[in-house]
Amino acid sequence: MHYFDFHCHLDVDDLNGQREHILHEIKTRPLGACTIGVDADSSRRAVAIATGCENIWCCVGQHPVDNRSQSFQSQVYQELIDAHPDQIVGVGECGLDYYWPTKDVAAGKMTAEELAEEKKRQALVFRQNITLAIANDLPLMLHVRSSEGTVDAHRDALDILGEYENLRAVFHFYTEGAELAQEIVGAGYYISLPGVITFGNKVAELEEAVRTVPLDRMFAETDSPYAAPAPYRGQTNTPLYVEEVYKKIAELRGVELDEVREQILSNVEEFFGVSLGRSLPS
Repeated sequence: MHYFDFHCHLDVDDLNGQREHILHEIKTRPLGACTIGVDADSSRRAVAIATGCENIWCCVGQHPVDNRSQSFQSQVYQELIDAHPDQIVGVGECGLDYYWPTKDVAAGKMTAEELAEEKKRQALVFRQNITLAIANDLPLMLHVRSSEGTVDAHRDALDILGEYENLRAVFHFYTEGAELAQEIVGAGYYISLPGVITFGNKVAELEEAVRTVPLDRMFAETDSPYAAPAPYRGQTNTPLYVEEVYKKIAELRGVELDEVREQILSNVEEFFGVSLGRSLPS
């Protein structure tokens, strides 16, 4: 395998009719991917996709805001894990998202008191995901998004994670600066870098994080079908574009692409406990 898309959503409707083509391409290329559930239904769909392609694995769990009305479906997730241990490699995406609730307060759609209750709800669901991960010795795929101009959700997420011992966890779609990234890896966790790193001088602080975080603590992802990297910005994102993220990491760090590729694939194998059959591109 030459590349691995650490985080994507192959079950969603936003693929604009491209799902079958994308799955065919993944099956026939030296490319792997992890497709992610955000609630009970999408987790079931993620498992179905992963069982149909040996190059695809999945995570199951509850997103902090994508389905606020659904309580944590512990029995559903446990049954999926029990039935598909080879395909399910993590729990999530889960975590804290203060960005959208804070926007709702600013727009008058939510009161400050309701925001406080929403944060409590998210923390509860986060801990339920963590409990599931611990019970099954699985890593956590984290969605952590702070309110604009702050790192408030990141601070709270690190505090909650710190309540537990020996957790494996990755902050997916990391777009913050180097200082926070160093704190995350210093606590023993990983970051996963999206196509945003290819957007140029608008992400200078993020680029510094890419340069300074140890290569053995990072992954590359598309978060497909969202946020396509350059030169595909504005198009439907797919795992086929993850190579651009690897290339940008290599460029920013001033190293050969193969060094980045080999280390990240090694990280995937260690984090998820899978074998990718790695090889150098011809």
